[in-house]
Amino acid sequence: MSARRAFTLTEVLLAIAMIAAMAGLAAAATGLFSERAIKSKPADRVFLAALKTARNLAAERGEKLSLSYAGGVFTISRFEDKSVLSQLKLSDELPTETAQPEVVFVPKYPQIIGSKSAEFNAQTLSSVEIAPDGTCTPVEVKFKTGDGEQLPLAIDPMCCAAEVKVK
Repeated sequence: MSARRAFTLTEVLLAIAMIAAMAGLAAAATGLFSERAIKSKPADRVFLAALKTARNLAAERGEKLSLSYAGGVFTISRFEDKSVLSQLKLSDELPTETAQPEVVFVPKYPQIIGSKSAEFNAQTLSSVEIAPDGTCTPVEVKFKTGDGEQLPLAIDPMCCAAEVKVK
């Protein structure tokens, strides 16, 4: 009988570590994680990053925070005194102000079943409030670009997570 040959655990772990190191070098060489690549993300992705950051900051600090948008910048601030904690910018490479997407926070009201008399005014909010327990204002976020395209995101108020609305 011949003896069976197999790789040891150390050899397998070493091979995985080498593959991970090569993948990291390849990503760095191609500019996948460069500042330019990160800054050129679309507004919806920057919003999702800002929402996640705000949710984490609210939990860490144990206080209610506010997330707002103005002039291509998502701002995370304290709810009480509006002092700025963090800002996430859209790409600086947008050619004109008209290329800046418009971000609108529209409140989401609960559905009332069996009643046609309940109507709500079409209004917008200036910010989304995030509580330390992970809940937030129930809103739908609409991103309007210069070509009229809209991408609505519904924010689940119980966990402050976004879900893309399919038309």
